[in-house]
Amino acid sequence: NNEYIWSLGGQIEPARWYSVPAVDDQMLFMGTSDFGPAGFLFNYYALDRFTGEVIWQTSADSSLYPGAETAVVDLLYDYVELLDYMAPCVWNNLVIFSSGDRSVRAFDRYTGDLVWEQSFAMHTSSAPTVAGDRIYLGLDGNDSMQYGMSGDVQPKLLCLAAADGRVLWNLDVEGKLLSSPVVAGKWIVFGTDRHFFYVLEEVF
Repeated sequence: NNEYIWSLGGQIEPARWYSVPAVDDQMLFMGTSDFGPAGFLFNYYALDRFTGEVIWQTSADSSLYPGAETAVVDLLYDYVELLDYMAPCVWNNLVIFSSGDRSVRAFDRYTGDLVWEQSFAMHTSSAPTVAGDRIYLGLDGNDSMQYGMSGDVQPKLLCLAAADGRVLWNLDVEGKLLSSPVVAGKWIVFGTDRHFFYVLEEVF
C-alpha cells in the first residue's frame, strides 16, 4: 500500500537541509543544517528505525574559517548540491559526521555524547567513508580564498583514525572532493571538482 510506516513530523527541528541517513539493525542516524547566529547550526539525531522515535539529539555551532561567516548562504547552497552532504558513517559505537565546517565530530551512537572532535584549518568538502578502522574524507583548498583565506592551500584527501580522530595521513589533490571516497578492496577511488579522477592504492 501507499501508507507511511512513520514520519518525523514535528519531532525534529525545522532545517534547510536533511541528510541522507545511515542505519544499523535498530537505529537510524541523520543530521540537519540551518543558518545559525554566526554560521551554521547543526543538529544530529538518532532515531528508532522501526518507529521513528527520537532516541537522542545533539546540536553544534559551526566552526568556520575567518571571513566565511559573511558567505554562509553561498556556502550552504554549495553544500546542498551534494547529495551526500552531512551523511554520517557508523563505526563500532560511534557515528561520525563531517558537516562542511572545519570539524569532524564523532558521537556515541547510543547516547549522543561527543566522543571526539578533530578540527582543521579549512572546511571539510565531503561526507566520510569508513573502511576498517580508518575514515576517509575531503578537505577544501584555496578555492575558499574568496571567503577571506590567503595563501596557497591545496585541497586534500584525509585519512583519520576512527577511534580518536587522529590524522594518519593526508594527500594533496587537484581540486576538492565533492562526494565521499569509495573504498573497494585495496583501492581508494574519488573525483574532484577540477575533473580529476583518482584511483589510489592504500599503501600509506
